[in-house]
Amino acid sequence: MGGSESKAIATVRRGALEDLELLGEDAAAGVDGDGCTPLILACKSHEKACAFFLAQHRLSDVHAVDADGATALLYAVPHASVVAALLSRGADPNIKTTSSRTPLTEAAHGGHV
Repeated sequence: MGGSESKAIATVRRGALEDLELLGEDAAAGVDGDGCTPLILACKSHEKACAFFLAQHRLSDVHAVDADGATALLYAVPHASVVAALLSRGADPNIKTTSSRTPLTEAAHGGHV
């Protein structure tokens, strides 16, 4: 990963929301070695501010999946404001991972519904 990582991925890893905002359209660009987009990575690593910003970013793909088949919505389940932003952009709560987990079942198991 290292040098080939997009600026957006590196910025999300640092949890640097202000730097992410400065990237403009490039804020949603890139995929890491695990297939995570900046949005998925922010949700997966519980960088709530970055995740909320990216969930509203017009170029973030709310339907993208990582290497495990998980969407940003699956990882965002503990964060209601991020979930609401993703759902408002059309994220599907029924997309299954490679192990048949869905955001909806994760929410139910975690007591978030």
